[in-house]
Formats: sequence, structure tokens, C-alpha cells
Amino acid sequence: MRREDHGFFYRYRIPFKVFGVVCLAAVLLTGSFYLSKLGPKKVDPTQINYEFDEATANDVLAQSEKDEETFRTRAEQRPPTADDFALLKAAIDGQRKYLEMRGGFHEPSRVRLEELLEVLDEYKAREIYEESLQLENESRRLVEEGKAEEGLKTLERALFLQRRINENFSLSSLSDPRRYTRLSREVQFLTAKPLYEESVKLEGEADAAVDEEKFGRAKLLLRESISLQKELNMEFRSLQFADIRRLSGLQEKLASLESSDIYEQIVNLRKTASDAEKTGDFDIAAEAYQNAYRLQRKLNDEFPDSRFAGARLVEELQNLRENALSRELGEEIITDMARLDEALEGRTIWQAVEILRTLYPKVQQFTEQFPRSTILGENALLKLQYLSAIEDDLSFLQDRIYGQLLYIDGVEDWRMLRTEVSQALYMSVMLNANPSRRKGELLPVESGTWDDATAFAERISWILGRPCRLPTQDEYYAALGSLRYVDLRKASWNLENSDGVTHDVATKEPNNQGYHDLLGNVAEWLFSQSLGEGEGYLAGGSIETSIDEMANVPMQIINRRTRNRSAGFRIVVQITNEN
Repeated sequence: MRREDHGFFYRYRIPFKVFGVVCLAAVLLTGSFYLSKLGPKKVDPTQINYEFDEATANDVLAQSEKDEETFRTRAEQRPPTADDFALLKAAIDGQRKYLEMRGGFHEPSRVRLEELLEVLDEYKAREIYEESLQLENESRRLVEEGKAEEGLKTLERALFLQRRINENFSLSSLSDPRRYTRLSREVQFLTAKPLYEESVKLEGEADAAVDEEKFGRAKLLLRESISLQKELNMEFRSLQFADIRRLSGLQEKLASLESSDIYEQIVNLRKTASDAEKTGDFDIAAEAYQNAYRLQRKLNDEFPDSRFAGARLVEELQNLRENALSRELGEEIITDMARLDEALEGRTIWQAVEILRTLYPKVQQFTEQFPRSTILGENALLKLQYLSAIEDDLSFLQDRIYGQLLYIDGVEDWRMLRTEVSQALYMSVMLNANPSRRKGELLPVESGTWDDATAFAERISWILGRPCRLPTQDEYYAALGSLRYVDLRKASWNLENSDGVTHDVATKEPNNQGYHDLLGNVAEWLFSQSLGEGEGYLAGGSIETSIDEMANVPMQIINRRTRNRSAGFRIVVQITNEN
């Protein structure tokens, strides 16, 4: 079919469709507008016409005003009576009727009605409030006279009256939620105080009963005291009488009392075990400790609040049992350990190695068999493992350490390393460990903590078979001696000559006792038992210390865990005889 054969409507079908949609939308919008006009409308009270009998209404208003005036006149002369309140209520009813006759939308009439209602509430509440206030004062007097129970009842009545005012006369200025809250708290206080005092009294009587060994009565009294304290904690949480810690203490007392029989059995068993150990009857001792262990677990389960309960006590009894079982073998090992230290101290290395090779597997077996035993101490196995690892170097290490020890003027039995511990010595002893940031075999070890220094000293004591530790302050000052004629530029690496880096040990002049670098190069950790936990002394200054400061012998207290690149150490070794 050709295009010119189509009709007029076909050719213009799209415009016609658009036109149809627009018309339909216009119809729907128009319909919605008129439907909305059919719904409820806002009403303007001032535009409403009422059938209003003005003469009658004015008569009603005039009577209401007259009744109000009469009431106010009487109320000014004396307290209102029931007849007076009847007049005020008549004035209120008249004003309410007048407002209704005005259609209920007359603002001045509404305001007057509210004012009349406030007047009624104010006068009604006043006589109740005065009674409540009088009762409150009376309550305080009774309490001061020691009549707490009567005072409480009187105060409860005052509280009741204030609540009545708040609920029934809310328009009155005497409606006072804060006074109600205060009175309520005072009532709670007077209620809780005698309960607390009774609980304390019962606790005291229970303690006295314990002293008299009347344990049954003591338990009964403590239960009553606990019951009262629980009541206080539940019902009077906001008062000072609510005391969770006191309740916990009472419960611990009761539990301790109830568990005392079991505890006494445990004490007896421990004494039996201790006596058996003294006579060498270790099997009997181990059995007694085992029985005590079972009773301790029972006590912990049944009386967890008892002061005799505790997981630590269970663990302690397990350790004591293993100590008893391992005593014979342990004492044999301790004897061998003493022989090992004696051989190392005497520098008979071949003998020390022979003892070590038989002792090490024995200690391994002991540790596996008795993991809880404390007879050998914590580091026995670690010590033997370490000595086994360096047994080929023991002679060399001993020669190296002894070769650097010097006497300290005025100090008996202890000798000090003449230089700061070098990195080479540290790595030899600590199996190649090195905390230092600036590396060099002859440089002083630095950046180690106080614990690192103490661990090194412990290894030295294992190697030498002698006590070894960090120097004390007194030992440090004794080794340093007088600085009166000392040229600190020649005797120390300091801020002026170090170029900000550490230098090889013993490259500056020694002091008159032969010690190098007691001042400068690196500050030195000292034995710091007198300080607080976690604190340590650093003595002598470092490459960051000026000569003027160094002349005053710097001594600072820092955290033992500090890793300071200017902090090193040296050691002292106990030598009480010549070898």
C-alpha cells in the first residue's frame, strides 16, 4: 500500500495520542481538586455564629465573680472552711458554664477558669503542705532523741502528704517533686540504717562466737548478717549502706568458717608430709601431700569464697608432692651440680666436662619425670644445655674473662672487668647474639636492656662456676676513684671528641687502677636492687655527655627495658681465694 493512501487520522495518530493523554491528566487533576474540597475544613472560632443569650450569660458570670470575691474576702481573714470552698467551686462551675454559653472558645473566660482552678489547688494544698512540713520537723526531733522507728513513721506520713499534693493539686505552687524525692531518700535512709546497724552487730557477735569456739552460733549469726546486707544491696542501692565489698567479706568469713574443718585436715596433712621429709620418708610425704591436694580441691569447689581457697594452693601442693617424690634424685643432682661448679671454679675443665656429660641427661630425665618439681630451680636444665653447647670453648672463655678482671680498691671478694663488655666477648658468651646497632668486635656492646646485661652476667657465672653480676654503685665509685687530676679528654670518649659514635674499648687512657672507659663511650648499667621495680641505674655518661657533665659522674635512673644506643655494661665476679 502506498503512503498517500493512508487516512487523515492514521497520518496524525501520534499527535492525537499525546493530546488524549494530556486531556486525561487534566481531568484527573481537576477531579482530585474538587474531591479535596469536599473533606473537613479548619474552623475559625471567631467566625462561628452562636445563638447567645447575653443577658443570661452575664448573670451567670456576675454570680461567679461574686462567689469568687466572697471566697477571697473570707480567705484573707481566716483559713478557708468547707463552706468557703463550696463558694469557690460554685464560682468555678459558673465560669465553666459561662464559657460553654460562649461556645467554649472565649479566651478571657478560659484564662479566668484556669486561674480559679489554680486558686482552688493552692488553698487545698496549703493546709496539707503545712501538715506535711510539721510532720517532717517532728520526725527530725524524734530521730535526734533516739526514737528512730517513730521518726520513720512520722516521715513516711509527711512523704504521703507531699505525694498527695503532687498528684491531686498539680496546679499549686506547693506541688514539689524535688521535696518528694528528698523526703523519699530520707525515708530510705531511716529504713536502711537500722538494718545496716543490725548486720554489723550480728557480724561482731559472730566474731566473738568464733573467739569462744562456738562455731555453730557464729555461722548462724553470719548468715543473718549476710541476709541483711543482701537486702540493703538490693533495696537501697543508692545509699551508703549498700556495700558489695562488705557482702563479699561476710561471705568469705562464712565460707572460711564452714571450710575450717577441711582446712584443718589439710594443715595436719602438710605437717605430716613435712615431718616425713625431715626423716627421709619421701614416699609417706608424697602420699600426705596428695591427700592434702585432694582435700584442697574439694575445699575450692565447695567453698570458693573461703579465704582458705585458691588455685595457687592446689598448684603448690602438686609441686610439694613432686618435690617429695623427686627429693632423692634431686639432691643427688644438686650434689653433682655443686661438683660441676667446683670443677669450673677450680678451672679443671676436663673434670667439669666429664661431670657435665653424665649430669645433663640425668637432669633432662628429671625434668621430664617431675615437671612440677622446684628442687633444681628454674634454670638448671638451661644451664646444662648452655654449658654443653660451649664445652669446647670453656677453657678459652675462662682465660679470656679472668685475663680482664682487676681488683677494686677497698672492695673484698669482687673483681671487675677492666673494660666495658665488647661485642666480641658478648657474642662469644651469648652464642652470636648481639643487640648493638653500631657493629664492631672491639666496640662496646650497646642497645641492650638491663635484663640483657643480667643474662650475660648469669652466663659468665655458669662458665666460671662463681657468682657474677652487674657492679653496685659503691663498686663503680670505688673503681672510678678520684677525678681530681684526671684529664677527661684523654680518659674518656665524650661529646667533644667522639664525633657522635662509639669507639673500641680500651683506646683511652686507663685510670690509676687500670680501668678503661668508666666514664664516657657508653653509659653502664649497674646492679639496681634498691630502686623500684622496672628501674635501673645508668652510670658514667657516654659519647653524648659533655666534659663538664662527666666531671660530676652522671648517674641516671631509667626503665630497665630501655634500649639505648649509648648504654652498655661491665661485670663483677666473686673471687674469695687465689687460683
